[in-house]
Amino acid sequence: MLDAYADGINDFVAKVDFWDPNSSARVFPPEFYAFGLNKENWRPWTAYDSLALIQVLNFKLSWNWMNDLARYAYKTRDPEIGAITEELLPFSAENLYKLVNVIDDDDLKKMGQFSEETLTQRYHKAAEIIDRANAPVRNGGEEKSEKNEKKESRFSEHK
Repeated sequence: MLDAYADGINDFVAKVDFWDPNSSARVFPPEFYAFGLNKENWRPWTAYDSLALIQVLNFKLSWNWMNDLARYAYKTRDPEIGAITEELLPFSAENLYKLVNVIDDDDLKKMGQFSEETLTQRYHKAAEIIDRANAPVRNGGEEKSEKNEKKESRFSEHK
């Protein structure tokens, strides 16, 4: 499968031609220009290139790769320093729970954010306040919202 992918990349590069209407593209992707690549200095893509790129992406997408690298370097230098490093840089799955900061009721009370009401109750209470603020006002048998009344009064002033 990776060989077929590599063949597709190589076919694309081989068929890039600005003047040929049947070409795969008129110009190369911006990455080619950024790295100074063209047909003359292009080394055909291989399945190994795809595997290497996957490894680079995995390494880059890891949120703690710098800490992993530091831990590995310290462990290989000295196991005792490696053990201390695990204490100082606890970004491994085994130590992740130590990094979670849980706010409890006492913390919320100190911040003035505590309520005996549940989140759902607070939501419904806020929704009621919003509904009342947007409720239509009765005026001469017609229902008009406050916003419409203000618009109409501004309109009548300019007539």
